[in-house]
Amino acid sequence: ANWWVYGDNYCTNVPNGFDNQASSLRYTGAPDAWTADTLNLYLNDFFIGGEEYTYGDLPQLNYNDKTKSIIVTGCSGWTLYTDSSYKGRCKCVWPSDTNKCFPGFYKDQQSLGFMANSISSARKGCFCGSSVYPDNHETKSQEGGASGFFPERN
Repeated sequence: ANWWVYGDNYCTNVPNGFDNQASSLRYTGAPDAWTADTLNLYLNDFFIGGEEYTYGDLPQLNYNDKTKSIIVTGCSGWTLYTDSSYKGRCKCVWPSDTNKCFPGFYKDQQSLGFMANSISSARKGCFCGSSVYPDNHETKSQEGGASGFFPERN
């Protein structure tokens, strides 16, 4: 299973069935402010494996055409491009809440659609007429944060 949690002074119990099951824990985003604008690109579904993250524009990714999942932190959207230097097909990705700066999780290649394994550059802000919203977009946040599960990986 894949359980996620975020927030300021947000306290929750580990869900039943997940106790003593975690094999790893990963912090994402800016190390000094979890609501800072960052784009976090992962080389595998469910935020596993290699990572490339940035606070600003990336005219050429280090891991070109390898992104399979993404976490967007902060309040800003980002534009992803299929070619370097902000060219080619594009798609905007977003945090789950742009007012409260809650992170947006794009858990797998299906979530990213045609952009999966095709991202070559990215820049902060939405400069494209097409957007995709995160898997946790409809999640109801509680006081100061939220938590939830993604379905079992195959």
